[in-house]
Amino acid sequence: MKNLSFSLFGIVIFLVSCVASELRAQFGRSGWRQQDAFDVVVGGDFGFHLISGNTADEAAAALISNRRGYENNKLNYRLGFNYYLGLSPTLSIKAGARYANPGFTTSPVESFDPAQDINTVIKDFEPFGSEYRYEYQMFEFPLGVKYTLINSICEPYFEAGVSPAIYWRTLVQQRSYEGGTSVTEVQESMNRLNFIGFLSVGGNLNLTQSLSGFTQLIGRYQLNSLRKGPVQERVLGLGLEMGLRYYL
Repeated sequence: MKNLSFSLFGIVIFLVSCVASELRAQFGRSGWRQQDAFDVVVGGDFGFHLISGNTADEAAAALISNRRGYENNKLNYRLGFNYYLGLSPTLSIKAGARYANPGFTTSPVESFDPAQDINTVIKDFEPFGSEYRYEYQMFEFPLGVKYTLINSICEPYFEAGVSPAIYWRTLVQQRSYEGGTSVTEVQESMNRLNFIGFLSVGGNLNLTQSLSGFTQLIGRYQLNSLRKGPVQERVLGLGLEMGLRYYL
C-alpha cells in the first residue's frame, strides 16, 4: 500500500511538471500569469494643445482667438521607468514615473515680457520679432493595464490607463531675430494636479531570457484643464517610446 501511495504521488508530481512545462512552452515568460518586470523608457512626441473657454465673453474670446492664431505645436520628450505586476497569462498592471516637458511655440511676434501670464498677452505678428518656446515641466505617474498577445514572436501588446501629473514650473525661452536667447522661469496660475489618459500599442524584442527591448506608439490626452481661469488649456501628444525591460 505504501509503494502504491509513493507511485501515485510520483505520478502526480510528474503530471504537474508536465503541465508547468507545457505552460512555460506555450506562454514563454508567462506561465500562469505574466512575469513581473521593470523597465526604463525614453521617448518623444509631437505635442498639441487645445485652447478653449467661454467664447460668449468678448474678452475671453479675444484671448482664445489670439492664442489659437499665434501658438504652434512643439516636439516634447519623456523619460522614466515602469513596474509591471502580472495578473494572468495575458494581463498585467503597471505603475511608473515620468519626467515630461509638453508645451508650445509661438510664431514671430512683437516682443513681450515672458514673465507675463500668457492669457493676458495679445500677440501681434512681427516677421523680425521674437519667437517664444513654452515648456511645462511636470512629473507623471502612469497607472495602466497591459494586454499581451502571448503566442507570437514579437509579443505585441496594448496598454491603456491614466497618468496623474504634477505640474512643476514653466520655462519660457525667448529667441530674438538677431539671434539672442534668454530663458525665464514663469509663475503661472496652473492646476498642480492633472490627469492624462493614454493609449499605446507596442512590441517586445527578446534579447536574453530575462531582458528584452521594446518600442511603442503612444497617444495622450489631458482630461482636465491645465490652467485656471476663463481660458482653458489641455495638452495632447502622439509619439514613440522605446526602452529595455528586465523580467524579475
